[in-house]
Amino acid sequence: LQKRGKASSLSWEDKVIGPRHAPEYTSAVKIDGETIATAFAPQKSSSRDMAAKAALVVLFEREMVSESLVPESDDVVVGK
Repeated sequence: LQKRGKASSLSWEDKVIGPRHAPEYTSAVKIDGETIATAFAPQKSSSRDMAAKAALVVLFEREMVSESLVPESDDVVVGK
């Protein structure tokens, strides 16, 4: 995104649901206001990490990042 001058268009939307003792975080990666990827986890940092990995896969498919940045993990689920 930096190479394309779009780093400033990246934003996050985080939400938390559930009781205090068992929260569920939802993190969405947005570019120019469009949700690129969303992930859910019991910790905000994990939710963001998973959403970021999924976003890299989507951006690669759109030819916006190089293949070397795409995670090899099978646990990345792409979709809206």
